[in-house]
Amino acid sequence: MPKDNKKNITNVCFSCEKPVSGTAFSINTRVNLPVCKDCKGTGKEKQAENELLKSLAEDFVCGCI
Repeated sequence: MPKDNKKNITNVCFSCEKPVSGTAFSINTRVNLPVCKDCKGTGKEKQAENELLKSLAEDFVCGCI
């Protein structure tokens, strides 16, 4: 995949995927990603946060088995 087609996650709201810039966003401390002022503190942000955290454990296999 060409480098230009990759999405830069630091420039978009992780919840609604709208571009963010300047002071129109803050950082979600649980997932360390930008969230726009429209999504901050909403159920949509909480749902996106939970989906991201849940996906971290997918396909994880413990090496002690």
